Amino acid sequence: MFSLPIVLQTPQANDKYRRGKSYILNWWGGVEGENLHLELLREGMAAKLIAEVPNKGSYIWEIPAGMPVGNNYRLRISNQTGNASQTSENFTIKRRVSSAVKFVPLGILAGAGLINILGRNSGGGEDIPHSSGARQS
Repeated sequence: MFSLPIVLQTPQANDKYRRGKSYILNWWGGVEGENLHLELLREGMAAKLIAEVPNKGSYIWEIPAGMPVGNNYRLRISNQTGNASQTSENFTIKRRVSSAVKFVPLGILAGAGLINILGRNSGGGEDIPHSSGARQS
């Protein structure tokens, strides 16, 4: 059986992906409607079958949160008979940056600003007037 070549558009060399996020994998070619295998390789060895999908030119891949990080991943796309396939260049899977890491620096900056404001109002400043109406001597 004759198969048309399949060409991966994404991922590209040195792309960086984060665990727990979704990305669109794109390709063209092959036989429309034919089922394709999307397979993740690590260090050139099959690591995980991502999906078996109809050839529609794209697939949304959610990278599992527990996927090991590394810069030696590749994607292989192939038809069911294996006579048409392509493997991407190496790409990286990185840790997902947690919300705590994103917001802790903001909290530190806010806290430093508050300390600075309070520091300006403490010691050596004017007396705070009392609202009781009594005069101080």
